[in-house]
Amino acid sequence: MTDLSQTDDEHILTIIRRRAAEVVPTTADGAPLSADSSLAAAGCNSIDRAEILALVMEDLGVVVPLDEFERSLTLGQVAALMRKHR
Repeated sequence: MTDLSQTDDEHILTIIRRRAAEVVPTTADGAPLSADSSLAAAGCNSIDRAEILALVMEDLGVVVPLDEFERSLTLGQVAALMRKHR
C-alpha cells in the first residue's frame, strides 16, 4: 500500500524544484535540490524564497501563513506544510 502523504510530498517537491529552477537556475553549490535541502542553503535570498513559495502556493491552490515558514526549513518540511494546508 502506498503512503498517500509521501506521494503528495513527492509531487509537491517536484513543483518546488521546478519553480526554484525558474527563479534561481543554478544553486550555490550546483547540486540538485533534495528533500533535505533548504532554499537558503542553495543560495536563494529572501526575495527568491518568497517568490518560489508564492508560485508553489499558487500552483497548489493553498495559502500557508507566512509565519509558518522559517529560514531553515528543508524542502521536505515545506512540502509537508503545503500538504497540511491543502
